[in-house]
Order: sequence, then structure tokens, then C-alpha cells
Amino acid sequence: MSGAATDHWRCFVGVPIGEELRGELAAYVARLRERPDARALRWSDPAGWHVSLAFLGSVSPEAIPAVTRALKGVAAAHTVFSAKSGGVGAFPTPRDMRVLWYGIDDAAGRLHSMASDVRAALLLEDAKFRAHLSLARSREAGRGTMSLGTIAGEAGDPPRGEIRVDRLELYRSHVSKGPAQYEVLASVPLARP
Repeated sequence: MSGAATDHWRCFVGVPIGEELRGELAAYVARLRERPDARALRWSDPAGWHVSLAFLGSVSPEAIPAVTRALKGVAAAHTVFSAKSGGVGAFPTPRDMRVLWYGIDDAAGRLHSMASDVRAALLLEDAKFRAHLSLARSREAGRGTMSLGTIAGEAGDPPRGEIRVDRLELYRSHVSKGPAQYEVLASVPLARP
């Protein structure tokens, strides 16, 4: 980690998705990006795809060891598991797409539980949680000019797979002109079943 003591970093906690699913999903997204209307979207970098559990916001570098200790406590209370994935959707609605997402099935609520525990351990306000990966955002946020059917209509079915949830990762977000880049500051393994 670099930077002066007064720097603050934009950080969040998430879980990675695995390389096999990343490759299959990247091929699907490449088909989506070929569509003319795809230029209206800012696409996320496949290398950074993850399932976000909690946004920490601005964090001082000196606080990172304490955050990591808190994540170790959460990870010790959760065992490794798998979650099915598949399907695409849009926030806030399919007809008013501002975010294009890929779904993670959390029917058992294990990701939700882990997200709540992370927020509690880090003294963050509880927030609504929906397990997903953000694939793209509208460049015209707030205008609601694009629908999910328009962008995904002819790209075929998205891949179905699963993610193996075996660790929590603390990420630092680097924002520039291109897609955000994510640096893993800490990787904390979950308990073994």
C-alpha cells in the first residue's frame, strides 16, 4: 500500500467469482458489447468482477489492519459454500435500465447473512442486499433511456454456473477514465465445513 498518511481509499468487501465463470461470462458480455446500443453503457472490467457485500466508502490506510481483523472474525463464522449463477437483469427495472447485472442465486440466504455480518462487524448501516455482479452502467444515469430487452435481446442466453464462496476480499477501488480497477488489500479464507 502506498500513499501519505492523510490519504483515504475507496474500499469495499466482496467475494471473487472464479476464473471459469469469469471466462464464460466475458464471452457473453463480448456479444452484448457488439450491439450498437452497447455504446450507451460503461462496461466493467471482467478482471474485477466480484459480488459486493458491503461498501466501506473512504477508509484511511491506517485502518486497513483493523478492518482485516474484523473480516477474519466474520470469515471464521461462515463456512465455504457454492452458489448457482445465471441470468441477467437490470436495476432499477428491466424497462428502465441503469445497471445491467448478472445474477447469483442466494435462495439459502448465505451471501445475505455474510453481507449483514460484514456490515455489523464494520459498524456500517445495514443495507438492502441483492447478490449480483454489475456488468455495465448507463452513461446517461437517471434518464432511463434503455431497456434490458434492447441490450440483451439477441445475445443468446448468459452462462449458468456457480461461484465457490471460500473467502472474503477487501478491495480498494481505483477510479480513472476507464473502468474502475480493483486492488485486493486482504484475502481472508472462510472456515472449512
